[in-house]
Amino acid sequence: SVPGLNQRSRSEWLKTEALYYLRIANAQALLTQDPDIAASALQLADEKLMQSGDPRVSNVRRQIATELTALDAMPAVDRAGISFRLQSLAVDASDWPLRETTPDKFRPEAEPVTAELGPWERFVATLKSVFGSIVTIKEADAPQVAQLDAAQQAMVVESLKAELQVARLAFARDNQALFSASIDRAVMLIEAYFDTGAAAVAGALASLKDVQSVEMPGAMPDISGSLALMLAAAEPMAAEPAAAEPAAAEPAAAPQSAISEPAATEPDQAAAPAEGE
Repeated sequence: SVPGLNQRSRSEWLKTEALYYLRIANAQALLTQDPDIAASALQLADEKLMQSGDPRVSNVRRQIATELTALDAMPAVDRAGISFRLQSLAVDASDWPLRETTPDKFRPEAEPVTAELGPWERFVATLKSVFGSIVTIKEADAPQVAQLDAAQQAMVVESLKAELQVARLAFARDNQALFSASIDRAVMLIEAYFDTGAAAVAGALASLKDVQSVEMPGAMPDISGSLALMLAAAEPMAAEPAAAEPAAAEPAAAPQSAISEPAATEPDQAAAPAEGE
């Protein structure tokens, strides 16, 4: 309790605090989309209303209970944690090693022919060695790595950073389609152009796939009803003290007999010496 306040003043003080917490809850729901902070603010507001002991705010408490139930039904998602992970990946992307590009020309050395073979065997072995150095078999499943100069490499890194930032903003706005598409493009860029054998790159891929599996929490429920009810209830409460105060009485007019008339006596005083002369 606040020292120096009577019961009525204390009740009004507590209801003012409740209104403050209701405003915080709505601000958190609109700006940060954080259900945990919004629910905490609603609970604090409900505690202040309970302590006020005013039955006129029971409808506000009833609405707060409904809004807390809606917030509790939302899936628990660490929005800030996911945002920080995507931001960290975007910052670290500049340090990830790119794939080693294949050389423009490649010709394996011909294997030496063993001298112990006979003339025919040596002839066949020589043909195999020569044609084997010209014709090579390339696996179809191997990733096609393009030859990138420094400017193209920088463009790949910046494209990856942009996709990660778009995914971060899309998650904050509950845009599931854009979030999934940006994560898919980021994974495609990493697998195509970065060295997935490096520990940092492999860890980034695992982190992105983990983030992609997170369930989108969905839109925040509307919790403005309790605030509207509290504002409506606060108006007549604020008007009560002014109506209870009596009107200030106007000062009474001075009696007419109490008003002196100095102007009427001055001539009489001036005429007194003239009579004696």
